[in-house]
Amino acid sequence: RGDIVGARLLARVPGAGGTAAATRRIFARKTEARVVDVSAAREFLEEHHLWRSTHAACAYGLFLDAELVAVATFTKRRNVRQRRGGIRRTHELLRFCAKRDARVIGGITKLLRAFLKDRDVDDVVTNIDRDWGGGSNWRSLGFETVEIMPPLPMALSATDGRRRFLCGRGVGLPNGREGLPAALMAELGANDDVPRKRLADHGLFLLHDAGVERLLFKVTPSDLSAQELWDSQVPNKKGSYGPTNSSGIAKLLDDARNFPPADACDGGTSSLLAAYPDAAAKVVVSEPSTCFPGARVELRDRGNGWCTLGLRFDNGRSIYHGIFNADDPSLMRAEHLRTMASLALAALPASRSRPLRFLHLGHGAGVLPSYLSHVLEDSQHVSIDLDEAVAAVAPAVPRCTVVVADALEYVRDASDVFDCIFVDIFDGDNMCSEAFSEPAFLDAARRLLSDSGALVHNLHIGGKKRKAALLTAGTAIGACFGAAYRADSVGSLPFSGNAVFLASKAPLDRARLHENATAVMHRNGIRFDMATRVRRLQRVQIS
Repeated sequence: RGDIVGARLLARVPGAGGTAAATRRIFARKTEARVVDVSAAREFLEEHHLWRSTHAACAYGLFLDAELVAVATFTKRRNVRQRRGGIRRTHELLRFCAKRDARVIGGITKLLRAFLKDRDVDDVVTNIDRDWGGGSNWRSLGFETVEIMPPLPMALSATDGRRRFLCGRGVGLPNGREGLPAALMAELGANDDVPRKRLADHGLFLLHDAGVERLLFKVTPSDLSAQELWDSQVPNKKGSYGPTNSSGIAKLLDDARNFPPADACDGGTSSLLAAYPDAAAKVVVSEPSTCFPGARVELRDRGNGWCTLGLRFDNGRSIYHGIFNADDPSLMRAEHLRTMASLALAALPASRSRPLRFLHLGHGAGVLPSYLSHVLEDSQHVSIDLDEAVAAVAPAVPRCTVVVADALEYVRDASDVFDCIFVDIFDGDNMCSEAFSEPAFLDAARRLLSDSGALVHNLHIGGKKRKAALLTAGTAIGACFGAAYRADSVGSLPFSGNAVFLASKAPLDRARLHENATAVMHRNGIRFDMATRVRRLQRVQIS
């Protein structure tokens, strides 16, 4: 399909007069929309669509005089049951494309209008290939993004350079997308121990695309949002590329859900590994803690610019507060802080008339305010910590005021307005107080936020108590803000790691958050992959 890829790339090359090179511009208003035979639509898609045709129940086409210039195909109606009762009459838009040498302006709008005129439809759903961009153009038609899928694993042949597909509609069928050899499928179906090695043994190398974005167009009114309609359908196929009987392919799909971010730097790992071991680290400053009897807050120099701040008890026990690089504030090693920064920056508006203001509940080593102060050069920060020794020992942060106070009381009594509030507070047992998940605190925090302000709340994973705390926090945050989203930081496991909740006074859209994350990365020179971390967001189901 290289000729189609070439045509699509050429269509994006600016040409004379502001039009795309080698591409006809056709206005849909000059065309006629009408039903076309499914076999004719299949022939058109085989010639002009990157993913060929697929089985469809009906098709519509746009004709410029007698020339068929664009086609859309649809499934038959499916009556989708909702968990809360009721049925939605739903069709899926399977394929849409224009001739490879043409761009039909307003084509999909006219085809959808013709389709909806002929049928009783409540919802139209569709999937788009994120290799060619997000769903912003579709949202202008009324579609709303309801899910961003993880990267889809594929196999690349070392002999002919062709892609083989592991799963999906039409894979392995005549005139469909090319699948894996039968012998390899048998091996992958037998066990899932080393699927990547089994691919390599057959001259195939694993690669991943950018994933699929699922969208829903709510045609008839509903009290539920598009996201709620998608989440409450029965059966629910969220997060799935479809069933597979192969345990090896299922393993590759599971691995893709935890696809590692493409960070532009190692976060200082190489220089950190060369730093001093704990025993050789030099204590730079030490002050007795005002919160933990028998403990001191210590700042230690570990070499290569790396420093740690934490509690050291008389019995030898220690509690880690944070690690930072005093020579390079653009390095932020802690994964949960990268996730917190990613969610906050993606949720906040790109255009603003004043500097962003952040409230940090829990100062620790001051790593997050220091990093945000560096990448947002006009940002302002207030950081709250209960321990006077932390305020005295932690390095100063530009444009950051550290206040020694009880965070709950500060939020209750404050009158300032902030664009984002971070909650990152833990006690000696590494538990966050239940008070930070109670309505009194959440309502007070919401009151302090600007109209588009966000709350970012970090909690630990692992054990029955923490699992219960996560459930309580997600439910409470969702009840206060109308919706809550959760992203587990990279490397988290069911028994350890961090879960970061995001909520906002403004409506959140995961696709827009993903697009914002990509834009902020480039605009502010952020060296870790915000977009992949934002894609981990899942809406918290509130019963």
